[in-house]
Amino acid sequence: MKLLIVDDETKIADVLAERLGMRGFDTTPVYDGESALAMLQTDTFYGMILDLRLPGIDGIEVLKKTRSAFPDLRVIILSGHANDQDFETCRTLGAVACFQKPANIDEIVKSIESPEAPQS
Repeated sequence: MKLLIVDDETKIADVLAERLGMRGFDTTPVYDGESALAMLQTDTFYGMILDLRLPGIDGIEVLKKTRSAFPDLRVIILSGHANDQDFETCRTLGAVACFQKPANIDEIVKSIESPEAPQS
């Protein structure tokens, strides 16, 4: 499965991409919302792991645009600064799961692979 990892903290994006890669996923890390939206236009992904606090276009806006253009793409929110209201907004917009950083990698994998992901 091909995943887009979107986080402005490059070390987090790269480590997450590496750890998911070791579990058999094909990962592409990007570090801002504009790059994420551009990648979605040029490549096909099964899912996206998305931070909410991004420079330029924030994660909520990326989520809105992604769900509008790619309704079947599984979007998982991974944020260190989100609150319950932010996560509720993301679920309403179509995110399949929401996690606070640091998140358990096995739970992230489960949310990617499960047809009915947990709503953490």
